[in-house]
Amino acid sequence: ALGLLDGAELHLAHAEATKDGEEADHGALDAAAESLTAAGLTITARRALGDPPGPGLSRLAAEESFELIVAGRHRQGPLKRMLYGSTSDELISATRTPLFLLPETAAEPTAPGPLLVPFDFTPSSRLALDLARKLARRHPATLTLFHAVPLAELTPRRSVEAGATSA
Repeated sequence: ALGLLDGAELHLAHAEATKDGEEADHGALDAAAESLTAAGLTITARRALGDPPGPGLSRLAAEESFELIVAGRHRQGPLKRMLYGSTSDELISATRTPLFLLPETAAEPTAPGPLLVPFDFTPSSRLALDLARKLARRHPATLTLFHAVPLAELTPRRSVEAGATSA
């Protein structure tokens, strides 16, 4: 997936809700930025403190006019997710910036490969298709459009009164 973003300007961000007077731990963010800089990348580390993470990252992306948010997602138990929500769910709801989510079990591709684009004819799916098209042109890749049709829409319906088939 990262092969699709070669040459992009990278901003490493961390959002954390803090209470008044509470200090945030910046060690992990600084270590990640140093590691990426040592690998030859130009990195800008940003912090969005005070807001819950999803809205904080969304606000940062809007203020800085980021073109894409790339985020990891981790599993939570259903009870914890119900009680506390998840950062990725908050981010999906809060942002207008395109969002690329990676599950924690995602395999890291070694080269850009085919792209799957779920398509349901909505404006947001058209935006996703446009972004996928741009990525596929930048790094030659095959696009597969996918539109799911519920089985009920494909099977003939029977009229209860006459027993006739209607379409």
